[in-house]
Amino acid sequence: MSKIIDQFLSHYKREYDFYNQAAKLCDEKCSQLLEENGIRAIVSHRAKRPDHLENKLLDRNKQKKYKQEDDIYSDIIDLAGVRVALYFPGDLNEVSNLLKKTLL
Repeated sequence: MSKIIDQFLSHYKREYDFYNQAAKLCDEKCSQLLEENGIRAIVSHRAKRPDHLENKLLDRNKQKKYKQEDDIYSDIIDLAGVRVALYFPGDLNEVSNLLKKTLL
């Protein structure tokens, strides 16, 4: 494994709780917003598991050839995430507008 990937993973493991908590807070905010607007949805969150991240980095490094940690931060955009699963696809535009208006 490359030194850059080792360093990145070491930092990420120390910061994992931060990413997980940030995703949880966003999940709660989205859930509340959707409930207040009468939109039925399932909201979930996660921080990327370090072992999955390691595999992804090793695979992508074959093409990307990371030279510094910032290269990885620029490439891997899903260290934490929130998913909104709608019961009714017709709610998509309304949810998109609500999220943009409220969270951005």
